[in-house]
Amino acid sequence: MTCDFLPRKLNCTSGAKDPRDVIRLSLPLQPSYGFLWPISAFSLSNITRFAERRTDHAIAVDLLTIDEPSQFNPVSATVLDGKLRYMGKENIRIAGQEWMADKFEFKVPMYPAFMLWTSPQGLLLDFTEEDNQKRLTEHGMKLARYKQFADY
Repeated sequence: MTCDFLPRKLNCTSGAKDPRDVIRLSLPLQPSYGFLWPISAFSLSNITRFAERRTDHAIAVDLLTIDEPSQFNPVSATVLDGKLRYMGKENIRIAGQEWMADKFEFKVPMYPAFMLWTSPQGLLLDFTEEDNQKRLTEHGMKLARYKQFADY
């Protein structure tokens, strides 16, 4: 499947060899959207680009989950309405170095709350879920290695 991430729309095509089998998906979305499943570090960090850096305000985000329910229904997309709130800057140690990261709280219906940290350039550094007592868990993803080749 190939997807084009447009400013307010996602267009996907299945890329089937036989044109009769091609599946097209076109979804109008909030300006800030990304994939929740299949999970993508680039998609998750992209939603933070549009968030105001104000701790008293959350923005609406659309999160997509794409599944393959069956051979006869190979693409099923669900759009979940989420909220993203900027929590401030936090000094964290990830991938063997110190980062002054932007911290966000991310809430999506039917899922636990998530926390994510991005570098000033927008690279996803850490993404984890909270448990019922608002403690961070080990479920998520973390940047494991980072090597800077240019002035980024």
